[in-house]
Amino acid sequence: MVQVLVCLCLAMPVAADDDDLGPYGGQWARILDEAADEARLASIDSATDDLSWLVRKMATGVLQKTTEPPGELAFVRDENGLRQRVRGPNGEFDRPVDLAAGPRRTTDPRGEETTIEWRRTAEGLEVHWSQDQAFGRNLYRVDEAGQTLLVEHRIQVTALEGIDEIVYASRFGRLAMPPVSSAPVPQPAPPPIPEPR
Repeated sequence: MVQVLVCLCLAMPVAADDDDLGPYGGQWARILDEAADEARLASIDSATDDLSWLVRKMATGVLQKTTEPPGELAFVRDENGLRQRVRGPNGEFDRPVDLAAGPRRTTDPRGEETTIEWRRTAEGLEVHWSQDQAFGRNLYRVDEAGQTLLVEHRIQVTALEGIDEIVYASRFGRLAMPPVSSAPVPQPAPPPIPEPR
């Protein structure tokens, strides 16, 4: 079963001439897909297969929670420049998208120091990230119709020895901006109700 989560983020979509990120610009909602979620969980199970039973049970529980794709994301331009805004089960965060900046240190929603670097490649838009206990890459690609954002997630946990790379995918549907004519028209305030006598 496939569902779409709905989100509303207040920001201007990235225009096509903004650092060549046009196809990624705007707001996206995760397309819930049981097969993709099962593949994510299978990748975690496979990656932790060499761990002892107890360590594996603890590690897979944490990984299942922390690898859940966000419910919504957006690539926007605001007063601070190009940004990626993400909202999901593991919190909300907002990070700059600067293809010329090189590696940049930030703090994630849990307070962890994270180094991120954005790259535009022939495959798509990539963000490489690293933390003390893991590193990885997310590759963003937009389908030919421009309506589905495909994300390939690659994570290598370094906190424990014996965990292989975790690879899974998620999909997001573009949220169309409503036409101006469908916006609610402001209504005058109703007259006050007279007090009973």
